[in-house]
Amino acid sequence: MVRGCSHDSVTPMKSALLALFVGALFVGGRLADAQTVFQSDFDGSLPEQIQPRLAQLTAVQGFAGLGPAGRTFSGNFLRSPTANKVTLQLTGLPSHRAVNLAFLMAAIDSLDGAGSFPSGDYFHIKLDGVTIFRESLANALPSQIQSYLTSPEW
Repeated sequence: MVRGCSHDSVTPMKSALLALFVGALFVGGRLADAQTVFQSDFDGSLPEQIQPRLAQLTAVQGFAGLGPAGRTFSGNFLRSPTANKVTLQLTGLPSHRAVNLAFLMAAIDSLDGAGSFPSGDYFHIKLDGVTIFRESLANALPSQIQSYLTSPEW
């Protein structure tokens, strides 16, 4: 059972992360059995399954149209401020052997990557309390180190 999926910064961040869940969370053992159990484009009210703490829905502003073909920013996204943790809590899921989590995320403002203070801006995803993704992001200075490697399509 999927008890929760969260994004958090492991060390204090001086910047914000933006996330837009344009994909969906699928459960099932085979693709043919897959079913969508959660999906949000953030263009209405914040879904009750998301505990945003300090994150807020905001217009995508100058990010409209950015992203891979077919999955670009539009409308609103959920903007998470410094050192905030956003949790997506799903309960009562059907029996499953696999989970597919898809979303569009933009790392903006001053992200300092890996390292010692003031560095240490991470995107962290946990599934059932187990870390499935934890990578540092850097976009402030060329000298900062980022552990996340972008996909070849970018």
